[in-house]
Amino acid sequence: MYTIEVDYTTGGSFSSERQTEEIGLVFSTKELARKALLVIKEHNTLYKEADSYHFRKTRTDAEINEEGNNSQWCLDACRVYREQYKTKVTSHDRWRYYVAVEVSPKEYRSLNVCMWTGYFEKLHSAKVISIGDDEDYLEF
Repeated sequence: MYTIEVDYTTGGSFSSERQTEEIGLVFSTKELARKALLVIKEHNTLYKEADSYHFRKTRTDAEINEEGNNSQWCLDACRVYREQYKTKVTSHDRWRYYVAVEVSPKEYRSLNVCMWTGYFEKLHSAKVISIGDDEDYLEF
């Protein structure tokens, strides 16, 4: 079993702090966890491009929203949301908040990206870590 640990900065107008925490999802294989890392990277890159205070824009908001909304991770997240809440996600920039990853074969879960997205937040890194019954992990 595996999860992902993220290293990010959060804060406010007068202070900030660097934090490391797990994303709250468990992956059945290392390969699925690695795929989720790529989703996090893709989402973060798109998020930085969309927000001019993080990145110099080379495309319009409409172009960025179209790419994000049509990304597989956003489409999967909207499907998960629709199945869970029996309603459709209609926001024009839904990709910013709706991200889903495959945690075991053909099983998708929503990924909370709020901890590293926002005006004061910045994602520094993410890594796969082994948990639970894996030989490389001990909990005391």
